[in-house]
Amino acid sequence: HLLSRRQRQMCIRDRKNTAALALKKIHPGNKCVGVVTHIEENQPVFIRLENGANAIAHNSRVNTVAYPGDIVTLAINDINEEKQTAVGVITNVIKQNKEF
Repeated sequence: HLLSRRQRQMCIRDRKNTAALALKKIHPGNKCVGVVTHIEENQPVFIRLENGANAIAHNSRVNTVAYPGDIVTLAINDINEEKQTAVGVITNVIKQNKEF
């Protein structure tokens, strides 16, 4: 169905608020599970954590490359409050997306 412009804006706002609230529950030293959402060569890996927070990984401790749709474990090193993102290192690829 089609949403009005205002409804779409409210959905985007609610999604951002949900991610911001989820981020407050994460601390450096935590290990979190999430799904890889986006990758580009020479760029960080973007991950949506199970609790709804956004995260990035600049590097990985595993030999396997993570692809979109892969479920990974992320060791959190820092929280970037300005970008509302957890920052960490991929420590494990739990399940690979079969499409790649």
